[in-house]
Amino acid sequence: MDTDGGIHIINAGRQFCLPGYTFGPAVRDHYLIHYVFEGKGTYIVGDTAYSLSAGQAFIIYPGARTVYRADRDDPWGYQWVDFYGREADAIMARCGFRLGEDYICRTQQPEACADYLQEIADNYNQPDECRRLSACGYLYLFLSCIAHPRPRHKYVETIIQFIQLQYAYPITVADMAARVGLNRSYLCKIFKAATGLSPQEYLLNFRIERAKCLLRETDLSISEVAYSCGFRDFPHFSTQFKKRAGLSPGAYRRSAV
Repeated sequence: MDTDGGIHIINAGRQFCLPGYTFGPAVRDHYLIHYVFEGKGTYIVGDTAYSLSAGQAFIIYPGARTVYRADRDDPWGYQWVDFYGREADAIMARCGFRLGEDYICRTQQPEACADYLQEIADNYNQPDECRRLSACGYLYLFLSCIAHPRPRHKYVETIIQFIQLQYAYPITVADMAARVGLNRSYLCKIFKAATGLSPQEYLLNFRIERAKCLLRETDLSISEVAYSCGFRDFPHFSTQFKKRAGLSPGAYRRSAV
């Protein structure tokens, strides 16, 4: 159940690992966060290894090849939660996490992290839909404990708002630059530094997310959905949609029924 319309918890739990316990290499199609509450271990992303201890968390991103291993002398115990959803990328970005840069973090609120993760597990693993809604609430609280939001330039915030309001129209990066009175190349530089995406990529992702919503929640034809989300070239819409969603627009609509 996509409890709040934007994020879906897959599972949550707690594990005390045996010495040297290893998981992976593996690739996932969702986010997975482990919070270490005791002991030590190693988290490997690609060719980079991170040593972790109690009070730290490690983030597994969709599509990342990872391995994690408990220390042989002082094996870790951790709590975890895995989730996905149409708002998951945006939520993680707002928390300051970026693929390629942020794989581990430390919290100043270790007791709160452990409590929130336990509440997620206790509530999610119940058949009551209201309890699952509570689990999502605790997930947001947990993320707030490990977040390290990146300050954004005021121009970036203005462009994001501009995209959210004007995405249905044929806007360009030149239009965005003119909106804030900046040189196009400078705007692209500060926007990518703040969001990890170019303005054009951000606009395209936003349009695709809106298209997903319309495909799920309306009976508009696929061509009407494309037009409503700023695409004037239907083949381009279909190509970009499949590239980002993994399905054609028609297949995505059928899978959402």
